[in-house]
Parts: sequence; C-alpha cells; structure tokens
Amino acid sequence: MRIQITEKKAGCLLVVLILVSLLHASVSEATEFYLSVAGGNEEKHCDSLQIRENNIACIEQNQVVSYDLSTVEGVQIIDKEKIEFINRFTPGTIKKINASNQRNRDYEETVEQIERSRVGYLIRKLKSVESFADLQKLGEKQYQKYGLNGVLHLFLPLLGVLLVFVGLFWLIIAAFRVHIFWGLGCLLLPFVSLFFLFLHWRSAAKPFMLSVIGVILACSGVYLFDEKRVRLVKEHREQSAARSVKKKAIGQKKSEFSCQGKTRCTQMRSCAEATFYIRNCPGTKMDGDGDGIPCESQWCH
Repeated sequence: MRIQITEKKAGCLLVVLILVSLLHASVSEATEFYLSVAGGNEEKHCDSLQIRENNIACIEQNQVVSYDLSTVEGVQIIDKEKIEFINRFTPGTIKKINASNQRNRDYEETVEQIERSRVGYLIRKLKSVESFADLQKLGEKQYQKYGLNGVLHLFLPLLGVLLVFVGLFWLIIAAFRVHIFWGLGCLLLPFVSLFFLFLHWRSAAKPFMLSVIGVILACSGVYLFDEKRVRLVKEHREQSAARSVKKKAIGQKKSEFSCQGKTRCTQMRSCAEATFYIRNCPGTKMDGDGDGIPCESQWCH
C-alpha cells in the first residue's frame, strides 16, 4: 500500500509537531531560582544556583555572580508547578538546592570538556581576535610557528562553520518557498529539517550538501591539522632523519675498515680503526683495563 503525503497533510503534521514540541517544552521546563539579597529592592533571577562553603553562586545566561551566604535572605525554587521558599541554609537545605542544579552541573561538565578539547583550544585563540587585523596577525603567527598546517588548523574550521550557517539559512529559505509551515518548522524545530530533507530532497539537496561540506572542512581543520599532531609528526621526521644520518655515518666508518687479523695497538693506524676492531673483530688485545676505550696510550688519548 502506497501512502501519499500531500502538502495539506504535511502542513497538518508540522502543526502537530510544533504543538507537541511546545507542550513538551512547557512540561519539562527547567528549575528556576529567585534570590533575595539583603539591601536589594527586588529578587534576583537565576537559571541555577550553587552553594560552596560560605558563597552562593547565581548563574544566569552563563554569567556567574557570587554572594556571601550571610547576605542572602532566602531562595525561591520554582520546579514546574511546585514553589518552595528556603530561608534557612542548613546542610540539608544546601544539599537540596545543589541537587536541583543538575542542568547547571551538566553545563559545567560540557564547558570543561569543550575547554579541554581541540575545539576549546581554537575558541581560546579566537577570543583575542577583535578585528580583521588581529585575525591576520594570528594567521601570520600560526604560519611562522607551524607553517601551512597551522594556518589550515585555524581557518578551515572558520570556513566550515560559515558554510554550515549559510547552508542552514539556505535550507530555511527553501523551506519557506515550499510552504510557510515548512519554513516555520525548520526555523523553530531543528528536527523538522530532517522531514523536509526526505520529503523535498530536490529543494533541500544543495543547502544540505553545502552544510555537509562545511562540517567536513571544520572537522578536518580541527583534527587533521591539529598543532600537536603537526608538531609530533615534525619531531618524528626529524628524529628519523637524524637516525638515518647516524646509521649512514656508522656504515661509512665500517666500510673504511675490515677485520684482517690485527689484534694489537701497534698494528693500528688510528683510534677509529682500533675502536672498530674491538667492537667488531674477535681476539683483540687492545683494551687492557676493559673500559671500552682501546689503545689509550697510543691512539685514543
């Protein structure tokens, strides 16, 4: 049985998806906090709170403001439809407040993971860029320090992110051209873009491929041209070259001499020949004290 999806049915499906998503967002709304501080005229809204020792940290829009716990008159916790006010900070109530901050802890862990990753390393570098001239100086510094790989490591992710955003913007425009419901769905609900991609592949193919190219460029810039990897590869090449030169030099020295039955220092003509004999030829009598240095009184002073 073949199911035909018309524009009317697709529009109705989008409306249902938007309503379900909005309903889910209202039901699963995160816990909110309101902080009453001594001397303050109004309550301070916080996305999350965290109490450590004698300080209470209010996090709002990723900005942290700390207060001394003795100056806080109370905390109002709004969890869905339940409202609770705490004005005594005992170990039990502090534990309860901190337990309500699962979202904040998840956010902190995510930020720490990003900061430790290669992406965080790039973000920290780009934070110092305030103008095109700063970006140009950073690129020159990368080139002087790491060569072309350093420049690609810096600029490929930027180019990739730009292409991803252009592709997404193009996809939303294509969705609005098909139907206003598709456009609103792709704009408000990211997962609706997947439905649009499958149902209207011809309209979504080019924007989607542009975003894919952007992702590939960004990932290749972050991981393939990582500065640590480039430095390790460079060090490995230098060590390999040094080993090959050393082996070549040893081979040349070995080729200058050969075991011809000589066993005593009086038969040698240089320290290099004596060293070659005690290391490669049996029955030599040129290292009386056994310290590995032959003919110390004649050749190897």
